[in-house]
Amino acid sequence: HNCLNNFAAIPKFPNPPPMKVFRGKPMDFNTCEDLFIGWLGFENGNEKLKKWSWKVVMGQNQAYDHFPNQHMIFYRGKSEGVLWYDPVFEVNTLTGESVWRRRHYRVRRGEQTGTFHFSVLDNGVVSAELWRIVFVADDLSWGCFHYSGAASVAGSSYSGAVLVTPDGFLPSNDQLNEVKNAFRECGIEMWEMYRCKMPDTPNPPLEITEEFLLLC
Repeated sequence: HNCLNNFAAIPKFPNPPPMKVFRGKPMDFNTCEDLFIGWLGFENGNEKLKKWSWKVVMGQNQAYDHFPNQHMIFYRGKSEGVLWYDPVFEVNTLTGESVWRRRHYRVRRGEQTGTFHFSVLDNGVVSAELWRIVFVADDLSWGCFHYSGAASVAGSSYSGAVLVTPDGFLPSNDQLNEVKNAFRECGIEMWEMYRCKMPDTPNPPLEITEEFLLLC
């Protein structure tokens, strides 16, 4: 219940343009979804399937720079044009414990290729977000995703961007100029970003859903 009559809208600015070309071909929504899905299902050393799409290296917003060990898991739903996003991350409690948490977002295609609407119910509060694929390297070595969102009944709105890679480490030095340019499209300088800590904590809940396995 919104007893305080709170309201917050998704910020309209910054409004970075989504990526238009990937590997020399114009982007379509299927390609965009493939880029979100990223490394999920790729072979990873001795493992048969890599269990995440991306790991967050840096973020600008407390929702992304505060929690360590952030895994992004994207996978297609059974209906065309529906994607699911499950972030898996650690939370350090007031008692000093470290516990894993997982959320479940519904993702729908936006009005413009490269834009997507995310929605999630978190502790009784619905958040709506607009995400943009700003850039993903041809070899999937790194990506820049911009988001802006609002939890209307809580009266809060936010925006930011994340740098993602397959392993949670920074891209190579020869890629850093491209990285900086991508984040400048979002109105963000690299010094404004915060590193996401990646401690070697065992047993993250990265189970790949039956829905994803049926679509492999």
